[in-house]
Amino acid sequence: MNNWLFLIVGLFFGIFTDYFWAFIVNWPKHKGKIPVTVHIFNHHIHHSTLGLIFILIGLLTDFYSSIIIGFGFGIIISHTIRTKELMFIEKVKRREK
Repeated sequence: MNNWLFLIVGLFFGIFTDYFWAFIVNWPKHKGKIPVTVHIFNHHIHHSTLGLIFILIGLLTDFYSSIIIGFGFGIIISHTIRTKELMFIEKVKRREK
């Protein structure tokens, strides 16, 4: 029973964290000033990939694994709801210098 409770707490914490991050990044005062995108070899790494990493860490550890797994799923679910598509890595056009 405790594992399910921890999983749900982690899920809600992940959703809250994703929405809070989106609010801070899109705040007009900070818009364009906070470097929020990670590009590696012309691929944009979305933060739902971080949620996937949290799920893998939760599967490999015994220390609060339910909360960590729930947190990862919360990030992925919230990011998918906001962007209306499940996206981890996206190929982007090369920027001309």
